[in-house]
Amino acid sequence: MKTYRFSIIINASKEKVWNILWDEKTYRIWAAAFHEGTHTVTDWKTGSKIMFVDEKGNGAFAEIIRNIPNDTMTFRHLGWTGNFQELPPDMEFNIGGKIIKWSGGDETYMLTSNAGTTTLIVEMTGEFENWEDQLNITYPKALAKVKELSEQ
Repeated sequence: MKTYRFSIIINASKEKVWNILWDEKTYRIWAAAFHEGTHTVTDWKTGSKIMFVDEKGNGAFAEIIRNIPNDTMTFRHLGWTGNFQELPPDMEFNIGGKIIKWSGGDETYMLTSNAGTTTLIVEMTGEFENWEDQLNITYPKALAKVKELSEQ
């Protein structure tokens, strides 16, 4: 198991950054770095399911493991979705010539504050080797967009 870590310092409060991350309108803007049209379907409660899907309901689903407002959000990835339905957890796809699964890993967003700034840290822990190139491209773009939105 490997951990991928991404971080950015933002000139805004933890509360503002948190709202940018999880408000439906702004989530769609920064999450477009992963896939255009991505949005969430959830009630945001710890223990609840969350879908990260496009307008056709295709994407991924997870469980919210931790939701501590203005501090930490952790998702445990469980698999893919199709037409807003959970697909079997062992479902694999060939994406870009690589066999891809999307289950068993955790994605954690953490906020810390220091002298008027907020550091946003994202950690992906799991078996994401086939995703490594994609993670290293998309997370910096997504975090830069969170910074831009938060500093407006």
